[in-house]
Amino acid sequence: MAHSARIQITESPGLSKDGTSGHQPSYLAYGLALRSDVQFLNLPRLPETDSVDAFVRKGNELVSPRRPGDEDGRYVEGTAQALTIGWNSVGELHIASGHTIDISPRRGIGDDVLGPLVLGVGLGVLLAQRGEFVLHASSVSVPEGTVALLGFPGEGKSTLAAALVRGGFQLVTDDVLALRWEDGEVPRPRRGHGGLKLWPDALRAALHENESGYARVHPDFEKRMVWPGLVATPPPPLAAAIVLSPGLAIDIERIEGQASMIEILRHAYLPRFLTSVGVTATHFGQALRLAHSVPILRLTRPPGLELLPQVVKAVEDHMNSLVANPAQ
Repeated sequence: MAHSARIQITESPGLSKDGTSGHQPSYLAYGLALRSDVQFLNLPRLPETDSVDAFVRKGNELVSPRRPGDEDGRYVEGTAQALTIGWNSVGELHIASGHTIDISPRRGIGDDVLGPLVLGVGLGVLLAQRGEFVLHASSVSVPEGTVALLGFPGEGKSTLAAALVRGGFQLVTDDVLALRWEDGEVPRPRRGHGGLKLWPDALRAALHENESGYARVHPDFEKRMVWPGLVATPPPPLAAAIVLSPGLAIDIERIEGQASMIEILRHAYLPRFLTSVGVTATHFGQALRLAHSVPILRLTRPPGLELLPQVVKAVEDHMNSLVANPAQ
């Protein structure tokens, strides 16, 4: 499908905040114009005269005591349209009405840590608040269209996406996939921010790169932020959604009927943080439409990274077969 290509990976294209202006700079991410107090070194800058879709505002430092959270020290409170997501080691994001992301950082936490949180969790929730169908998924552009890779944390979405990018495909988005139906029955994804978050072993296996020189997403974690440079603009319509699952062998099979709906709903973005949201009528309708639009597949493979090249080939071969036999 694609010839292997050596990817020139850069940590930053060198964009910087304009210190000559008293106005907040505006950036482009997920097709939204963001007026932001946080500096995004890797995002395209927009003219100050452009209209703004959402605001990213940095407030006072968080001085409250540490709170009970999950294994990562994360806690969540609020409603679907006014959600607070906090990390004891970082601070809080307050995401409201699909329009604002207000940040209360912990002392010493800079834009290098806040930026990936805003571009990931923050915009994932904000896009869902704006009525888009957001999946916890990474995705790449292949000749047949966009392929979504669905999975829970640690199941290899970003790693497989990175390996496909190294094979010559283009990145659509990492971890957050927002879909919208514009014309016709097949949804079109929004282009993400262009970065991938990878653990060092995944970075070496997928991109054949050493982690040294790449910024950590947080000083306490080894995961690195990588900007591979091959980004689909604009992303093509969705061609398939692949659910990643552990298994004894590499295999791809189609998920049929109600089971496909269940998998889509399990990987919806907002309920990941706020279980009380449940399955709303809007979510259900969007999931049903998606299940009827494209094949929903399950990719099983053994744990570990040793078989990653074979997994990439299996995905490529199956996408080729879908063109020859759409019912597969």
